[in-house]
Amino acid sequence: MVFENVRQFRFALQNYVVHRRVQLKLKTSERNRVRAICLNSSRCRWHILGSLQGHTQHFIVNTYYPVHLCFPVIKNKLANTTWIVKHYKDKIINQSDIKLKKLQELIRIKYGVYVGKTICVRARQKVIGSTIVVRTLKEIELGKEVFVRIYICLHTLKTGWLEGRRDVIRFDGAFLKGVCKSELLSCIAKDGNNQMYHVAWAVVEKETKNSWS
Repeated sequence: MVFENVRQFRFALQNYVVHRRVQLKLKTSERNRVRAICLNSSRCRWHILGSLQGHTQHFIVNTYYPVHLCFPVIKNKLANTTWIVKHYKDKIINQSDIKLKKLQELIRIKYGVYVGKTICVRARQKVIGSTIVVRTLKEIELGKEVFVRIYICLHTLKTGWLEGRRDVIRFDGAFLKGVCKSELLSCIAKDGNNQMYHVAWAVVEKETKNSWS
């Protein structure tokens, strides 16, 4: 088997693991070599070794023992955020309001693998790009959810700063006037024209170490 580079080889290995519902252990890899064995290596001899071929710069499989003797599993560490993004990016983009349980169910039905809610949340955020977090507290006396703070970082601003930023970033806070007495916290950078560039902001109940975090 021949691959264009080590990244393609690792992705193919990740797909194999999820499809076959097995668990592998990646041995300490060198820059130009990757070796993986079955997690239950004491009773299962499955293993693979790939390395970079010098004259072609292709990544080739040198050694491969394909027989698994272990039982399928429903949880797998390699079914991670990156894997979900690569396989479900279009689904998440077309259904940006897709429920986490629905995404978990789609993966379970197709691959027979369970992925946690946190992994699905991170995958959805990575695809959509924008991050919006609302924090509330429950009023015991009234029995209602009360707004505390909100954090906003839009995808366009995030990528714009990463692509054209200067290595300058500052934080600032200001009081908001009006019925709701809150504070506005801002994360500000500078663009290529040396102008102020907003990266993210938050509205909080007051400026504290916790709200800044």
